[in-house]
Amino acid sequence: MLRQLLTLFGNAPGPLSVDLLAAQLDLEPAVLEGMLAELVRMGRLERIEDRAAIDCTVCGHVNGCPYVMSNAGACYALP
Repeated sequence: MLRQLLTLFGNAPGPLSVDLLAAQLDLEPAVLEGMLAELVRMGRLERIEDRAAIDCTVCGHVNGCPYVMSNAGACYALP
């Protein structure tokens, strides 16, 4: 499952939210958070607390990044 997560991040154009990942993988967000925390601990992902700091220029979405979905909570990205 951790490899599957890393593959999703490798194919994503930018950071991903827990909500989006949970929907894609049909997992509870709390379960997913544990896996993401392990990947962060291993240095394979980074946790981004301040979504305003995300400067995604890949898709040019005016109303926020659809991959991040909302401005609440952290999102994750490859380092």
